[in-house]
Amino acid sequence: MGVGKLIEFLVRIRNDETIFSEVLHQMGVGKLIEFLVRIRNDETIFSEVLHQMAVGKLIEFLVRIRNDETIFSKVLHQMGVGKLIEFLVRIRNDETIFSEVLHQMGVGKLIEFLVRIRNDETIFSKVLHQMGVGKLIEFLVRIRNDETIFSEVLHQMGVGKLIEFLVRIRNDETIFSKVLHQMGVGKLIEFLVRIRNDETIFSEVLHQMGVGKLIEFLVRIRNDETIFSEVLHQMGVGKLIEFLVRIRNDETIFSEVLHQMGVGKLIEFLVRIRNDETIFSEVLHQMGVGKLIEFLVRIRNDETIFSEVLHQMGVGKLIEFLVRIRNDETIFSEVLHQMGVGKLIEFLVRIRNDETIFSKVLHQMGVGKLIEFLVRIRNDETIFSEVLHQMGVGKLIEFLVRIRNDETIFSEVLHQMGVGKLIEFLVRIRNDETIFSKVLHQMGVGKLIEFLVRIREKRRYNTQHVGAFIIYINPDHKRFVH
Repeated sequence: MGVGKLIEFLVRIRNDETIFSEVLHQMGVGKLIEFLVRIRNDETIFSEVLHQMAVGKLIEFLVRIRNDETIFSKVLHQMGVGKLIEFLVRIRNDETIFSEVLHQMGVGKLIEFLVRIRNDETIFSKVLHQMGVGKLIEFLVRIRNDETIFSEVLHQMGVGKLIEFLVRIRNDETIFSKVLHQMGVGKLIEFLVRIRNDETIFSEVLHQMGVGKLIEFLVRIRNDETIFSEVLHQMGVGKLIEFLVRIRNDETIFSEVLHQMGVGKLIEFLVRIRNDETIFSEVLHQMGVGKLIEFLVRIRNDETIFSEVLHQMGVGKLIEFLVRIRNDETIFSEVLHQMGVGKLIEFLVRIRNDETIFSKVLHQMGVGKLIEFLVRIRNDETIFSEVLHQMGVGKLIEFLVRIRNDETIFSEVLHQMGVGKLIEFLVRIRNDETIFSKVLHQMGVGKLIEFLVRIREKRRYNTQHVGAFIIYINPDHKRFVH
């Protein structure tokens, strides 16, 4: 029968499914191709033929015409979804024809198809594996508002395909962020582990990832130091701030983030948040001492952030910090120079029973800071006298020379100074008549009596007139007597 006659015949019998399907079953593939090419513009009969065609025949047919894109895509466009599912299930192991079908299938048909088969993981994942990236992008753009199928596609998509996909769409922030929002954490971890050496896509993923997803992600990977630290290294400071603000009440993950964060990133971070005292102080509270030392060594020349860190640092942390760095005189003295007097007072009150660190602090403290400090604590006799007791004589001399014109603090120092310290002090300054006489002038009578009682022994003395006193100097023992 000629094709023209065949067309006329099938049009007449199309409502009789038995004879219609029998004709198609018996028709050779060559005749079938010729037939469908002729009727491709008659959608009614064309779709009816495909509907009635047995899957075996359909497979044989499509294999033969796969290089004719016009008729191939026409067949797929007209094929019912049920038939298409049955067809693809049968040919899923023939990657050539399978991928060709997906390549030619219209996005609308593909969406309809995947919605129907989303519960069949085998064929669903097979489709995604074979689907070209261009088609996949077009597909996901179309279904981005259907969260169910969208998330299912991402769940089933292989990591290799996902990487290829995200690399292609990284400049489209809408779909890119949508993909990250819907992607399961397990898939996201697998994905980022694979791409951690590609800094461009890695940082873009972190930039687009929502904070909620990022938190869930980092909580899961906190025991994998390699990927964890890489994430923090690549994460933008703005995202990092938003992240840490959200997790500040979870001490475990918060401290882990700070432990893994590079010092450069930490500096950039703290500079940005220095005006937010809550998060700033929380960061310092959670930061390990080792990290804190490394941090302060790096920023010691930036007085603004350095002093702000010391201002916000808890006293317990500060003590632990200074104990660790007491042998590094440069950073130790810089910390004391930048530390506010209020913090210094609180600090020294806490450590006054630890003579080693206490005397170290006083030894390194600049005279200007020491003056400011003692002026503030002069009414607290306990800490005041402890400071004078621990202060080296050299520092004490330098200190009293500077404050000799402030009679209040000068006399208070002499009043609180132990007699042993006073004797040692006057021995050292005996040749400086100005300060020597100033000390004697300001010394209270009670202190003077106590002082003179201690040095009352007279042996081979030289004399020195100072005001109303005669001071005898024993060159062997360097004692003073009246």
